[in-house]
Amino acid sequence: MSRRAYPVTAFARQQRRLAESAAIAAYVRGPAPHVQEYVPGRPCGRARARGRLTSRVGDGVNAYRRAAFLAGALALAAAGCGAAGPPPAASVLAPPRASALTPPTPAPAVDVRAARLRLAASSPALALGTGTVADAELGRADAAYAGGDYAAAARGYERAAGLDPTDPAPLVGLARARLGEADVPTDFGAAPGDATALAAADLLRRALGLEPGYAPALLELGRTLLVLGSAPEALDALSAASSVSPADAEACSALGIAQLALGRVGEAVTSLGRAARLEPASAERQSGLGTALLVQGRTAEALAAFERAAELAPADPKIRTNLGTAYLAAGDPGRGMPHLKAAVAAEPGRATYRANLGYGLLLGGQVDRAVAELRQALELDPRLATAWITLGNALVKKGERAAAREAYLKARDIDPTDPRVSAVLQELDEIEREAKAKGKKKDGPQLRR
Repeated sequence: MSRRAYPVTAFARQQRRLAESAAIAAYVRGPAPHVQEYVPGRPCGRARARGRLTSRVGDGVNAYRRAAFLAGALALAAAGCGAAGPPPAASVLAPPRASALTPPTPAPAVDVRAARLRLAASSPALALGTGTVADAELGRADAAYAGGDYAAAARGYERAAGLDPTDPAPLVGLARARLGEADVPTDFGAAPGDATALAAADLLRRALGLEPGYAPALLELGRTLLVLGSAPEALDALSAASSVSPADAEACSALGIAQLALGRVGEAVTSLGRAARLEPASAERQSGLGTALLVQGRTAEALAAFERAAELAPADPKIRTNLGTAYLAAGDPGRGMPHLKAAVAAEPGRATYRANLGYGLLLGGQVDRAVAELRQALELDPRLATAWITLGNALVKKGERAAAREAYLKARDIDPTDPRVSAVLQELDEIEREAKAKGKKKDGPQLRR
């Protein structure tokens, strides 16, 4: 504090103390009686006040105003000398009030776009907490979605989209809610041509038109395209999602599934391995890695991954069927069959579980039971190509080559590019040629899956 400023500050402090003391004293004494004057010639009761009637309360208020003025002078003096002393004590007469001339301190601005782009690809909540009406509506829709009320969530996301047409988040939420409400399956190629999935993909493309790098939209679009069976387009979206959200295990996992669907097995092992490392306690991540390793022919490593998954989620039928299938691939149907049977018992309406059990029964020599199980699987899902191929193999074992060829052709109609179908048809042709030439029957083609 400079020497020139000090006397001003000291004087102001002194005057402020005196003024506040006067104010307190006037308040404590209470109001003074009115002073009245007798006017001759008028009735006694009609006295009128002499001058302005005041009270000591009024004196106290004036003293308080003086104290407040001097307090302001004290603050200005302190600011002028650059001192950072303590603020003046609050008066006991009234709570301090903000000056009408001083604007409130603004809240720190939120960079909405930056916050949006930082959002993890698989974030279940899309609201950012910005305090806007649209974001609050988005938060309520998120809560409805998390609670499984997909219809209410869809209505909330629609309202949020109307409140802020520039925000891609409501479109992503609306796509999620509609897929959930329609119970669209999530496996690869499980719903080709599904109207709900196609409409969801359009919504997600609109969201990306608003914000091309929005990770939740990229991930959701990729997953929806996988359900539709569009692996190449899904790969593009999921590669972008994994790029902008590299620490998101779901983005890595979905990318690995797309790579696996396109036959890029080595890349799939890398992506699914990364997902498993990001979430080592997730049974789903371990099971996904096991699937890729099994396709790559690394059966022992696949078994280890499936065993870890089963330890994490022993009651999960999907993991049980995967573990059982891995044991079949390792040539150990004895250890695999209990897992395959447990999966079917847990979800008897799942076609893939019954197809895997039928394959295990066929490997174990129980051909008739295998045929019955495979036919049940195909009643549940007539487009399950693997089940048609395995059924064809079982029918060849029974010597029903015409029925086997029909089963193989069904599989080819579903996926003309499937190399397994070409292989079993070639083997069946060879069996028939040899049977005609030698009058003998061969056991059948190799059991391809």
